[in-house]
Amino acid sequence: MIRVYTLTISDFEALAPRMFSILARNMQTLHPEDAPSEADYALWLSYQRTHFSDKRFVAAEREGQLAGYLQYSLRQSELIIEEIEIAPEDQLWFGILPRLLSCLPAQLPGEVKTVCAYISKDNARSARIAEKLGLRPGGTNPSGKSLYYQGSIEALTQSFTKSIPNQPRTEIEQIL
Repeated sequence: MIRVYTLTISDFEALAPRMFSILARNMQTLHPEDAPSEADYALWLSYQRTHFSDKRFVAAEREGQLAGYLQYSLRQSELIIEEIEIAPEDQLWFGILPRLLSCLPAQLPGEVKTVCAYISKDNARSARIAEKLGLRPGGTNPSGKSLYYQGSIEALTQSFTKSIPNQPRTEIEQIL
């Protein structure tokens, strides 16, 4: 069973080490030469704590273990996907990403019509996933290291709705 739920600050505090571990392992796949340090974790944790009220976190657990998370924020009529991280050992487990995204329609105000994300130019896999979700590249960030992707909430919703396996509702616990 995959359990998807919105994190409270106490949930975040309990899961932060595992969340950073997932992020760090995914980043090491892209940049093996840059091993994350304790200082990186401290900086990440401080930033997340400081800005927790400006962001929302959705976690996915598989068999009682954190399998991944979605971090996003809102800016006027735009959903900003800041992080989608799935543990390397769970990336081939079908359905985690669609289930993380499936919570969005219920959590978004009606005026949110577009979605955007920055994806590292080194991360071709994430770029392909973004395009399958209906996002299209449209520029770069100021450093030139990431591509800016944008699309409609409607296209995003349609893309992940098709991807969720047809399972009885009782097998997918969703707490929002």
